[in-house]
Amino acid sequence: MATKGFTYFASHDNNCYVIKGNAENLHSGLDTLSIVGMYELIYCLSRMESCNREGRRILYKYLYHMTNNEKNRNPNWQDFTQGMKMLYGDS
Repeated sequence: MATKGFTYFASHDNNCYVIKGNAENLHSGLDTLSIVGMYELIYCLSRMESCNREGRRILYKYLYHMTNNEKNRNPNWQDFTQGMKMLYGDS
């Protein structure tokens, strides 16, 4: 991503966050990049009304709420959307 000159990239892989967090120590060149989490992309689609609600819900469920482990770790769809609205100051 850094060699292409991108400013942002989207990821659902936690390793990207670890590498980005240690970019300066690793001399990876990624310290100038910003990560857009897939959950942020889903919320952005919601705010832009770019796809229907059911499609966004299915995408969220596929990425964050499929397995029992994910269900224990991540909020359900309603709590996710409410939390993102609170985080970003939307009503």
